Amino acid sequence: MPVLEISAVLFGFYGFASVGVGVMLLFVVRHDEHPVGLGMFHHRPDAAVFGGGPLPDDLQRPFAIFRAMHWHWLAGVLVSFGLLQVSVVVFGLLARQAWALWALTVADVAMLPYWLSVIGPYRRAGVRLRLLEIPPILWIPWFVVPPATILGWLALR
Repeated sequence: MPVLEISAVLFGFYGFASVGVGVMLLFVVRHDEHPVGLGMFHHRPDAAVFGGGPLPDDLQRPFAIFRAMHWHWLAGVLVSFGLLQVSVVVFGLLARQAWALWALTVADVAMLPYWLSVIGPYRRAGVRLRLLEIPPILWIPWFVVPPATILGWLALR
């Protein structure tokens, strides 16, 4: 497989993963259910940041609704991002357009500080997050974007 196509597959994988997670969140997180936890990650780190006890009864339903609204909004952003990512891969990068490589790289790297800010409260609480406690959509870019960028650059130069 040529180098450019490997780069495209890597960038495309991240786009499809984003779409997949976004679609999944729409069906997994419900308005009418009590929240599974207060945070974003696994129960262990979430308990260290938000406390381990249940919410008071009068906050259960409003918080469940708020949490579902938040996750559904994030789901929409992930689907939109993923579709745009795949479109740039197909119509730009595979057409050997250098702007597409740099647009993909900059857009993907631009998300990293925001993901790090999500992890910040856990670090401040002294929680050492394990890889499988973090949603894959947060760590996939660390393993996909650098090789995709390098391979794309090598192919287009």
